[in-house]
Amino acid sequence: MKEVDDKIKLILAKAARAILIEDTLNFDWKPFVAGIFVYQKKYLIDICLFLANLPSLELKKEHSKLLENIYILFQEKNSERLKSQSKKLAQLVKKKSMCFEETKFEIALEMYEYGLSYGRISELIDINVWDMQKRTNKYINCKKINQIKECIIDESALRTICLTGVTSSLEKLRFNKNKEINHFFITESTSKKVVFENLNNKNGFDSIKLIPQLGNGTIEIKEVNSKTKLINSSLINESLFYKNIPIPIISNEEEEIITLVINSKEKILVSDDFNIIELIIKPSNFRKRIEKKLKLNLKLKKLHIKNKVVNSSELIIESIKKGSFEQLTYANYKKIKNFNKIIARSVLEKFRENGCPIEKKKIKEMISVIKN
Repeated sequence: MKEVDDKIKLILAKAARAILIEDTLNFDWKPFVAGIFVYQKKYLIDICLFLANLPSLELKKEHSKLLENIYILFQEKNSERLKSQSKKLAQLVKKKSMCFEETKFEIALEMYEYGLSYGRISELIDINVWDMQKRTNKYINCKKINQIKECIIDESALRTICLTGVTSSLEKLRFNKNKEINHFFITESTSKKVVFENLNNKNGFDSIKLIPQLGNGTIEIKEVNSKTKLINSSLINESLFYKNIPIPIISNEEEEIITLVINSKEKILVSDDFNIIELIIKPSNFRKRIEKKLKLNLKLKKLHIKNKVVNSSELIIESIKKGSFEQLTYANYKKIKNFNKIIARSVLEKFRENGCPIEKKKIKEMISVIKN
């Protein structure tokens, strides 16, 4: 791990010098996130919060000394003292910087750029994932849904559907053309995190919109079989390696969801997390992208996940085709030309705005098949 350690120490040394010569405005903290990605220690995030806030703090020579001390402790691998010293830095930032909350978002977004999922980031840093998801701008082309049958919806896709306010549209997809039931599953942990634990938070109103669909059976809660969970545990979190050490990419809850998906080849994973999608459908691209960002060589084991992966826009476009906005259309179709296409475009653009990683050209393709 010498390469990563040297990167971390170099950035700490540069930060200490920037404080001494009073040139913090030009200090670049973002390469420090490489160390967070590899080690995933909360004390490194505390240090990064301090580094990211350097331009907004009134700093003195003792702060430079504190960084020098952290440099030595890191060299000595003294984890306990590193934790206590880094907490002092984080407390200083929280107390003195007006940009504390904003820099938390910046660090979280940079962690996302390095390949960590929304769920994994929220395990490492206290952040509003709903707001973070709306600020990401990474897009990927997914396959089209031919038959739904069974979909497993992850937290990111569920957040997009809630934020866009179209949870009731899923009801149009409950039955296929042969009157057979289509199933939309979420895990118990997903229902807790996205719905019930979120009710008293900022996005509580968005969460409430899902309760009718949980009540009428449109969305079903499915538990992961403990035996299957044991067999497939750490499927993804032990797939990416640096120097034979696995780098966790996703959260425990997200790993549960993927375990549920691979139980059957017919199950479709619905996710709006760019990193999860790319890791599953384009693993080579994922590895190369992270290697370029880290400037380090990584090893990625083959995942053997053959299930189809789509984003939430595929569900909403199928719902629109089945008339989920037909009442609105009926009231206005004579007055506005191409009204169905206008509805589809506005809904898909809103999905994109709320974190669905759908490309602009894909939106055009989807709209082209909508009939008026």
